[in-house]
Order: sequence, then C-alpha cells, then structure tokens
Amino acid sequence: MEEEVKILHKAIGMEEFGFYYYKKLEKAVDNQEGKALLVFLANAEKEHRETLEKMLGEFGEKPESEPLEKLVDNIIMNPGIQRVFKDLMEKKKITDVDAVEAVKLGIDVEKKSIEFYSKNAQSVVKPEMAELFTNLTEMEEGHLKILEQNLRNLQSEGMWYGYVPILEG
Repeated sequence: MEEEVKILHKAIGMEEFGFYYYKKLEKAVDNQEGKALLVFLANAEKEHRETLEKMLGEFGEKPESEPLEKLVDNIIMNPGIQRVFKDLMEKKKITDVDAVEAVKLGIDVEKKSIEFYSKNAQSVVKPEMAELFTNLTEMEEGHLKILEQNLRNLQSEGMWYGYVPILEG
C-alpha cells in the first residue's frame, strides 16, 4: 500500500505539471487552433489529477503540494529541456519557432507519462488502480498523437494543426 501511495503522489505531480505547463503555454500562444489544443490538454490533465486525487483519498491520504520548480526538476531531468521550459515560462508571448520547442517538451512529458502509467499499471496490486493507469496510458497516447501532429504541422507549414475533439473515457 505504501508503494501505491508513493506512485499516486508522483502521478498527481506529473498531472499538476502538465496542467500548469499547458495553461501557461496557452496564454503565450496567439494562434486560436493552438490555444484550443492547449486548453483541451490542460483540462484533460486537471481531470486526470482529480481522478488520481480521488484514488489517493481511498488510501486515506491527501495530495502533497509541491512548488512548481520541484515538479519541473523531478519531471524534466534533461538540463537542456529544463532551460527551454524555464525560458518559455518567462515569456509573455512565443513565436512559432518557440512553439515547436514547446510542443517538443509537451511530447517529452506525454511520453514520460505513458511510460510511467504503463509500467505502474503492471506493478500495482489494487485492480482499480491498474485499470485507472491503463486508461490514463491510453489517454496520454491520444495526447501524444495530437501533439505529434501539431509538431509536424508547425515544422512543415509553420502553423498549428489544433485538435479534433476526442472523447476520453
């Protein structure tokens, strides 16, 4: 049980980081398709966090609030990517060139989430938690596909693709 609680705390931190990142980025992007995508992703991360917090509550635990800097250091291990993230967060607006780097960072975070959830879906004892992690893996894979499509569009055409609304289960 103690290990599952630790896993849930880390998952909540990852989702909190994702929410913060996508909200901050959404405010820095002028393009409407880009904004719509980032609002969708931020809301999805928020819903994921709330679901994880509910499961944590089933263990009689409450989420631990960590400062953003600690979340960044724990989630983004590559110092070069940390610098890109911190640079982007200091800007009020970003160019499409910056958007490419921002989307690459989003892709990296989604890949880490997929790896984390798929690995832990296999290792947790509680069946409901394994099912939740399997579902989150699939949702994050959907986010990854959307971000990869936007990256291709930004690199080839210099514009956001946006997203086609999808239903998450």
